[in-house]
Amino acid sequence: MGGYSKAGITVSKKVSKSAVERNRIKRILREIYRINRDILPDGVYLIIRGLPKAAGADFCEIKREILSLFKIIAAKKFGDNIDKVL
Repeated sequence: MGGYSKAGITVSKKVSKSAVERNRIKRILREIYRINRDILPDGVYLIIRGLPKAAGADFCEIKREILSLFKIIAAKKFGDNIDKVL
């Protein structure tokens, strides 16, 4: 296909007043995207927004949520052939 996907990541002060906590969530989201971006079809542009629920979550919980969304996006693009992609 020749394209690539991109993601913008944002975590607002509504999630946590602490910049340290917001940056931790952003780092987690960035790393999950970096490791799993090959699941996404080419040419997908995402905005990943950290929600307040993410402040108390650990890496595995956030990863599970993001991967389920990535799989939904991939399924819409590839249809029934999603098992071949994953």
